[in-house]
Amino acid sequence: MTNHIAPSILAFLADIKANNSKTWFDANRGRYDAAKAVFVDFVQQMIASVIAIDSAVEPQEAAKCVYRINRDVRFSPDKSPYKRHFAAFVAPGGRKSPLPGYYLHIQPGESFFCSGNCCLAPQLLKRLRTEISNFPEELHEIVTNPDFQKRLQLSDDEKLKSLPRGFSIEPQYAEYLKHKNLNAMVRYSDAELTAPDFADRLAEDMRLAQPLNAFFLRALQTEPEDDVTL
Repeated sequence: MTNHIAPSILAFLADIKANNSKTWFDANRGRYDAAKAVFVDFVQQMIASVIAIDSAVEPQEAAKCVYRINRDVRFSPDKSPYKRHFAAFVAPGGRKSPLPGYYLHIQPGESFFCSGNCCLAPQLLKRLRTEISNFPEELHEIVTNPDFQKRLQLSDDEKLKSLPRGFSIEPQYAEYLKHKNLNAMVRYSDAELTAPDFADRLAEDMRLAQPLNAFFLRALQTEPEDDVTL
């Protein structure tokens, strides 16, 4: 059982940041394969922790939750062929699901856990905002829970300057509707990742995030009158 992120994973990721080329990667493929195997083992344990706290998530193979290390450079000015991180997403329906889940991002000095939604299609974002406008007190109670706030914070990465058109809400809840990617996040130091109790720490953070994911899941599975069922 893997209870933490192995230092060898961070060492490999630090090296690929400094040597991001196919030539270097091919020469170090053995290191990559070993690091990925250890990460996949950790993600399998992460899946077990998710299933224990979230009945919406079904058993799944860790290898299918882990993202490829190759970058899609077609529309990016950065042509580096490889990502500088390992990541996995555990959600109902698997890694490619639009439904809320549990994302783990491992990168030296920049690691984090994130739950919720990201880059929702307009139809699904409308469902989420409809649920928020109908039940703002419920959402507010979840994210202002003292235990939640002690560990997690709502992402501020993309927000509208004003309320989205067609929605209204009491002023004290208006900020919730402005989010484009509404999720909860906690950052981890390298020391936290490699500590023997990291798996337990992550499991507790996922437990605290589960009520927010449940709210999101209900929202995305609720069909407005002018919408189409998932």
